[in-house]
Amino acid sequence: MPSISTGAAGVSVYYKLPKVMLQVLLGAAVASAGGRARKLLLMGNKTSAGTLTADTQVYAPTSIEDGAVAGGTGAEVSLMFAAARTAEPNVSAYMLAVTEAAGSKATGTFTFTGTTTTGSGDARFWIHGVLVTLAVSVGLTPTQLATALASAINGKGTYLCATATSSVGVVTVTYRHNGLRGNFCALRCEMDSTVTGMTLAASAAYLSGGAGQDDLTAALATAQASVYHRITPANFDATALGLVNTHVGSMGGPLVGRYEQVVACLDAKQTLGTATTIATGINDGLSQHLFYPNAETLPMVTAAAWAATRAIAEEEPSVNLSSMNMDVVDQYPVVLPPPLQSSYLTDSQAAAALDVGLTPIQVTANGHPYIARSITTHSRDSGGNPDTRVLDTNNPTVTQAFAEELQTSIPDEFKAKVLVDDPVDSDDELPTNATTPQRLKSHCVGRAFAWGKAGRLTNVEADVATWVFSLAPNAPGRANATMPTHPAPWFVQFSAQIRQLS
Repeated sequence: MPSISTGAAGVSVYYKLPKVMLQVLLGAAVASAGGRARKLLLMGNKTSAGTLTADTQVYAPTSIEDGAVAGGTGAEVSLMFAAARTAEPNVSAYMLAVTEAAGSKATGTFTFTGTTTTGSGDARFWIHGVLVTLAVSVGLTPTQLATALASAINGKGTYLCATATSSVGVVTVTYRHNGLRGNFCALRCEMDSTVTGMTLAASAAYLSGGAGQDDLTAALATAQASVYHRITPANFDATALGLVNTHVGSMGGPLVGRYEQVVACLDAKQTLGTATTIATGINDGLSQHLFYPNAETLPMVTAAAWAATRAIAEEEPSVNLSSMNMDVVDQYPVVLPPPLQSSYLTDSQAAAALDVGLTPIQVTANGHPYIARSITTHSRDSGGNPDTRVLDTNNPTVTQAFAEELQTSIPDEFKAKVLVDDPVDSDDELPTNATTPQRLKSHCVGRAFAWGKAGRLTNVEADVATWVFSLAPNAPGRANATMPTHPAPWFVQFSAQIRQLS
């Protein structure tokens, strides 16, 4: 008796719309103890000056300047677009502004203390890693210095998600948006030792006082209208990341067939323990969480830059996105290193992050942040045991891209055909307008072998021998199939013994 496939799960036998319905299952085996342009959707807050309509309008800016108009100067979503375009000028990036949270804005201060300066030099200020330099001459008062600094900060508005005001020697820096994310905007300052008669200090290492959390529900409903292969939210809280992960999961269902993934970056104040809680709470092959503790670059900027890199690099779905391909994973200068080398992730810390579904960002000796190994958040099976079946991001990427190819090639190859069962006698001729499950299988097998030759799939011959194609028993005109595949693993390690023999 021939084998029978049940096809994609969740498709009713009464569903009648013509469609290629492919269910992508990641890590589908039992666990033990193609090349097309990728569209990128960036989601973050806009300012009141931004021309976008929050939650309902998706926009593809033509330039970084156009993005600044759409989202507003220095807005989260504008800075994310600028980072994406700077990292990859040819990326197909879209902006979707999210309604700002109700609540309050985070603030912090730079304070000049003294009477007048008696020596000259430079003072340097960093706001979420962006440098503002102030020339200090002799005879300046704290109020004069604060006024000049506030003007210099506001003059950097295109690059800063913050504004500044001054009063009697104190500069108040304010995050542009309400919400908790402002509390992760880093502050730092220093002044040349030649500047005498004046001291300088920041109120804290980060802004504080931001309250409220924006809700992605309405924006994600708008995103359902199209496929965005990579979605990057400004958010890094568990609730928001869970919503985006649920969204991409539903978009990849067989009746929708839009294959997407999430690229996010957790905040720089996260310890490995708290970051682990978020990543393991998602534990999904469609989501990637970057782990970059002690960094000053805004998390959403880091995420946007890497998402853009992936969007371009993954036009070849099997591209190696690990430090074995340093030219691709190097994110400098869009992503900056932490100020202290002692804060860089060590190999042991990066290895611990990889164990729990976090993608670590390390820094080279010359100060270039790089993605150590691009992995998904899937680190545990349903029993809570370590699971590496969907470790590297090429596992979902290759599988989704293969599904996309079949979505296109099957209708082209079999247009205007009727569907009949496989003939009992292989010598029987079929009408020219007919196809069968076996002919569908031959087509898909041919594609699989081509992908094997391209280095995207491995174990192809053994896998296709297990493929089952059959007519759907109670759904006229539908063929079902089950097609296990193995994406080719990246070359990421080499282990050997080198023995000296006398």
